[in-house]
Amino acid sequence: MYRLITPLVFSLVAIIGLGATLSYHENLRLAEEARFKGYAHEAALRVAARAEQHLSLLQSTKALFTAVHDQVSPEAFRSFAAGLDLNGRYRGVQGIGFARVVTPDNQAQVEAQIAETYRVDRKVWPEPVGNLRTAIVLLEPATERNIAAIGYDMATEPRRRAAMEKAVLTGEPVATAPLMLVQEITDVKQTGFLVYLPWYKSVELSALPDGEVEAPLPERKPEDDAATDGDDGLMSPLSGPDGLEIAGFIYAPFRTGDLHEAALETGPYLPIVMDTMDVSEGERLPLYRTEGFEEAEKADRIRAEIKAKVAGRDWLFTIYPTSRFSDPERYYPVYGMGVAVILLAVCAALMTHALFRAVITARALAGANRRSLEEKDLMLQEMKHRLKNAIARIGAMARQAAARSESLEDFVESFQGRLLAMANAQDMLTRSQWSKARMSDLLRAEVSQVLGDDIASDALRGPEVDVNETATQALGLVFHELATNALKYGGVTGPEGNLSVTWTFEGKGAERKLVIDWQERRERAPVPQQKRQGFGSRLIELNVNHELGGSLTRDIDESETRIRLEFPLDRLI
Repeated sequence: MYRLITPLVFSLVAIIGLGATLSYHENLRLAEEARFKGYAHEAALRVAARAEQHLSLLQSTKALFTAVHDQVSPEAFRSFAAGLDLNGRYRGVQGIGFARVVTPDNQAQVEAQIAETYRVDRKVWPEPVGNLRTAIVLLEPATERNIAAIGYDMATEPRRRAAMEKAVLTGEPVATAPLMLVQEITDVKQTGFLVYLPWYKSVELSALPDGEVEAPLPERKPEDDAATDGDDGLMSPLSGPDGLEIAGFIYAPFRTGDLHEAALETGPYLPIVMDTMDVSEGERLPLYRTEGFEEAEKADRIRAEIKAKVAGRDWLFTIYPTSRFSDPERYYPVYGMGVAVILLAVCAALMTHALFRAVITARALAGANRRSLEEKDLMLQEMKHRLKNAIARIGAMARQAAARSESLEDFVESFQGRLLAMANAQDMLTRSQWSKARMSDLLRAEVSQVLGDDIASDALRGPEVDVNETATQALGLVFHELATNALKYGGVTGPEGNLSVTWTFEGKGAERKLVIDWQERRERAPVPQQKRQGFGSRLIELNVNHELGGSLTRDIDESETRIRLEFPLDRLI
C-alpha cells in the first residue's frame, strides 16, 4: 500500500499546480486574443475610414460644379485636382473625373472636346451596349495611366453600369464590385473599383456645350420611381422622374492595393495580415490580400472577420496575426510556473518516498546483517575448500615434476611454468568473481606468456565461450603445456614457423561439443623422438580426458603438428 502513496502525493501536487498554471496560461491567451481583435478592428476601421474619407473628393467636386455652374473649364478642373494632392494625402485614388452622357446628337462634340483637352484623337469606345453611353471626358491628374481611360464608355461594362444605376436611384456615392480598371496598362496590376455620384443635366459644365443654367435640383431619393427605357433596364438619358435628365457622373477610380497599404501604413504598425472580400451580392469577390496571408492561414492562428459598409458595398475583412504579434517572452512566467510545479511535485514525492524508504530500510537492515553473517561463514568454508584443492594440485604437480626432472633446473623451470599457468587461471576466475572465465582470454594469456604477443595476436580465432571454474583450471594447464611444447619442439618461432589455434562448436543439443584445433607449422626436419611420455603430455591427457571428459588426438609429421581437442560442452559451461 505504501508504494501507492508516493505517486498519489506527486499526482495531487502536480494536478493542483498544473491547474493553476493552465489557468494563468488561459488568461494570457485571452488577453492576447483581445489585443489581436483590437488590432483587427483598428485595421478594418483604417481601410473603411480611408475609403469614406476619399469619397469626400466626390462631394468636393460636386460642390465645385454647383458653385461655378457653367464656368468649370478643363484648366480649372485640372487646377482643382492638382490642389487635392491625390498621390499623397489621398493615396489609393487614381484620380477624379467626370463621365458625360453621350447621345447621337452630341457624340461628335464630345469627341472634339476630348481631342482639345487631352490632345488625343480618340473616339468614344467601345461599341455601345443599350441606350445609355457615359464617356470619360475629364480625368485628372492627366497621367499616362489616366489618359488611357479617356473616352471609355463605362456603361458598356455590367459592374460599372449597375453601380451607376444604383447611384441614380439613391443620389449617393455608390461603388462598383471589384474589377480591373482601364488604367491598368502596366505589368503590375491591381484589383480596383469605381465610385459614382450622379450629376443632373440642369447643372452643366462650361467645357461642355452651352445650355441654359438652372438652379440645381434636389438629389434623387431611393423612393423615387426610376423610369426605364430600353432592354438593358438602365435609366434613359433623355427623361426621368420630374423631368430630370442625367448629364453624367462625377466619379473616382480606386486601386485597392494602394488604398489598403496607405491605410495600414497610417498610424502605429499593426502586426496583422489581411484579406478583403466584396460580399455584397452573396459572392466573395477578392479585393486585396496582404503578402504572407496564405502562410498565416495555414498556421491555423486566431483570426477575426469584420464587415464594413464602403460606398454602398459590403466588405468582409479576414485578419490573422503575423509571427511578430506573439511575444514568446510573455509566456516565460507560465513555463517557469509549470517547471516549478513539477519540481515541487517531485520534491513532495521524494520526501514521501524517503520517509517510507527509511522505515523499510530499518526493517531490512536486521535481515541483511543476518544474511551477511551467513554468507561470510559460507565464504570461509568455500575458501578453505579451494585452498585444500589448490594445495593438493600443487603437491601433485611438484611430485610429478620432481619424478620426471633430470636436474634441479629442469624441476624449477617445469614447476614454475605450471604454477604460473595455474595462477593465470586463478586470476581470471578472480576477475570474474569465481563464476566463469572467457576461454579466448585464457588461451591468449598462456600463448603470449610462452610464445610472445605477436604470435598470440595472429594465431587465435574462434567464437566467444565462457567456461566454468573447473574448466578454467584444467584448460589453463593444457594451454600452457601445448604452448611450451610448441616453443621447444614445434619451431613456431622460427623464420617459417606458424601457429594457428581455432575453435568452434559441433553437434546439437546434448551432443554439442567444443572442438579446438591446434596446428604448428615449421621447417621440414626430422620428427623428434621421445623415449618415454613426458610429464607435460601426461598432464594434458589427465586434464583433457579425466578432468573434462574430452578426447585428444595428435598427428605429427616433418613440417606440421596437428592436435585436436574435443570437449562436451556441458562439462565446460
